[in-house]
Amino acid sequence: MKNFAFSSLIFITIVLLGAHQSLAQSWDPGSGNIGVTLLAGYEWNYFNLSAENPNVTLTSGTLNGFYGEVRGETEDLWSRLTADYSTGNPAFSEAAIFFNPDLPRSLSQKILNIEGDLGVKVADLDWPMPSTLTLYGGLAYRDYKYSIPMGSIDFSWYYGALGFNYIGRLKRMTLGVDGALQLPFSSSLEDNSETSGTGSASVTPDLGYRVELPMTWDIHKSEDVFWREPQQTTILLFVTPYWQYWKIPAWKVTYPNGSYADSSASTTNTFGVLVGAGVNLWL
Repeated sequence: MKNFAFSSLIFITIVLLGAHQSLAQSWDPGSGNIGVTLLAGYEWNYFNLSAENPNVTLTSGTLNGFYGEVRGETEDLWSRLTADYSTGNPAFSEAAIFFNPDLPRSLSQKILNIEGDLGVKVADLDWPMPSTLTLYGGLAYRDYKYSIPMGSIDFSWYYGALGFNYIGRLKRMTLGVDGALQLPFSSSLEDNSETSGTGSASVTPDLGYRVELPMTWDIHKSEDVFWREPQQTTILLFVTPYWQYWKIPAWKVTYPNGSYADSSASTTNTFGVLVGAGVNLWL
């Protein structure tokens, strides 16, 4: 992951240099995105939890859920509020069951993410297509729960997001890249054991990463926005493949009766796709 982080910094540097060059040129329409956009849809993802040492998969499987987004844009500013919730029953691997024979075949898992971002459009580009580059910062909350017959764990944390959003337009379509570094803080881990009671631990994940490839297609455009003219309404479809990575340090929980449970360092990789419909109101 160090190589990935270094490559990410190089890429962001190149993008910023391109933005600096573009600012010396005249301002053009860029991607043309402006107004308020509402999106709602379905989320599917493949979740993988691996032990860091030894490097073996502990649980993996698919999750399903919902996604919602509200985005506001002017010619200079960009804001976004997103929420997604997914649930499923990832399976324990043979290696995990070997380490702990008491484990069942699968667990119940729920993940909630809420994030708010605010950015500045630093460049409108005309190559290789009309496009807009935004740099943004944000604040987010993540809640990760899983349960098995012996108990459950609720692990949550806040994180700051620092990223960029590049969107290009090809007539009715937009294509983009959204990448962010995620800096966790203020975490909480609670372990509820049926036999030992409830214990807690202080553990904060390491720096996380997120990459998205948002795509939209305008399927209808009207010059009437309900009661206002001559503004514009656009109905669109969206598809957003994404990848998210977290590294969780080793932790140890002590229960009220003096017993304890611990876990080695682990990593999570989530590969998913968001699919749905939305509307853009050019107010």
